Amino acid sequence: MAVLIGIDVGTTHLKAGAFTPAGELLAMATRPTPAASTPEGGAEYDPEAIWSGVAACLAEVRRVVQGQVVAVGIASMAEAGVLVDGGGRAAYPAIAWFDPRTRPQAERLGKQVGREALFRRTGLFLMPKFGLLKLLWIKEHAPGAYARGAAWLSMAEWIAFKLTGRPASCPTLAARTLAFDLTAGAWMDDLLSEVGVRRELFCEIVPEGAPLGGVTEAAASLTGLPAGAPVALAGHDHPCAALAAGVTGPGQMLDSTGTAEAVVGATAGPLLTQAVLASEISQGPLPVPGLYALQAGAPASGGSVEWLRQELLGGAGYADLIRLAEEAGEGPTGLLYLPHLAGGGPPRVNPASRGALVGLSYGTTRSQVVKAVLEGTAYELRQMVTAMEDLTGTPFTRVVVTGGHARNPVWLQIKADVLARPLVVLEASEATLLGAALLGGVGGGVYGGPVEAAAAVRRQSRVVSPRAEVAGAYAAVYRRYAGLAEALRPVYEG
Repeated sequence: MAVLIGIDVGTTHLKAGAFTPAGELLAMATRPTPAASTPEGGAEYDPEAIWSGVAACLAEVRRVVQGQVVAVGIASMAEAGVLVDGGGRAAYPAIAWFDPRTRPQAERLGKQVGREALFRRTGLFLMPKFGLLKLLWIKEHAPGAYARGAAWLSMAEWIAFKLTGRPASCPTLAARTLAFDLTAGAWMDDLLSEVGVRRELFCEIVPEGAPLGGVTEAAASLTGLPAGAPVALAGHDHPCAALAAGVTGPGQMLDSTGTAEAVVGATAGPLLTQAVLASEISQGPLPVPGLYALQAGAPASGGSVEWLRQELLGGAGYADLIRLAEEAGEGPTGLLYLPHLAGGGPPRVNPASRGALVGLSYGTTRSQVVKAVLEGTAYELRQMVTAMEDLTGTPFTRVVVTGGHARNPVWLQIKADVLARPLVVLEASEATLLGAALLGGVGGGVYGGPVEAAAAVRRQSRVVSPRAEVAGAYAAVYRRYAGLAEALRPVYEG
């Protein structure tokens, strides 16, 4: 039996999974992502501990699945990276993507180069999380480590390096460094020279699914993978998940909900316009040649549900939460919940914004509050989708939903009603892991390319359709929600 191996290096968990070429999950192993908090409120990863955790996951999967491993693909979170020295060791801990320490470097870069100038080439709005800013921080605060550095590798690239010995990057991860020209598809040598970062730290860029080489004997002994098995980069986790969900053409969208909610809308090319810059919706390539995506996220969508469950419902189970939401009846509650527990995201980014629940009265019930939280996250999703449609000038007619919270039927129906369009709900929750395996399969010659790989998957899915009358009622409430964050701005910034 042919087996494809997928690896997902995530913010909270490391995962490895074995799949058939048709996308059937045979076995999966997971470990917590080992992270250390810093006094400043940030976090770091020990790259060797990450590798050890991935190797343990692979070994566990291989003990269960004994078929012939024909390919390995690796996806990861995007902006965290490893500065590797000339001996192949980590020269400095990997700074987590959400670590705030690089704010001064971001501010200086904005003044030196200009936010708009950076956007016009990278498709990104300037934020502290990008890899180039982490390199600038290391250069300033750990000059010895910077001097020893021979390569900057994102986390998936680090694992690929440990498996094959070959340092390389891929477009979806390179595009999250702030050093990649989105239109040219190449590193920005002039920018690196201007900011004083050595060009040789940035490796060759190969497409997602391109074979990097085989598993080395040393890596095989640690992981149980067969020596020589072909390895490929699958890239940034959200674009990788989009491929697994079948997002392979313009007008298609992935909505993935975990603690945060990620929205990936496929487009035919980069949109480097003033309107996109103003929206602060980022963009980058997808692992389908010639396909790009607008990318936005709600930082606390699933997080709002967890906060509600833990803090207001005393740790109630998901079945209790669903029951309470159902008790609120059909249609809008009339309450407005702003899911900004971690600040406001695109298209109106405001880190100072905070959550709010508006419209309470003595008659408000607990069930209505529960449902209002679900409604508020759906309104926030509609805001992102509407902004993307306005920017592209075309509707997103196919919305595929995945993630752990896709198992909540009440929430899914609310989303369909608020968006006023059907949702294709994937039964499988490990889309990133599957996407990694599929792109590994491209590298191993199992498929002729990413589109063929996506088409080979036998997906279990269902469609949640909007209810016309309810959707109309939600549209009226949404018009009030659309101005809520701006109306509350003086409260949080005053």
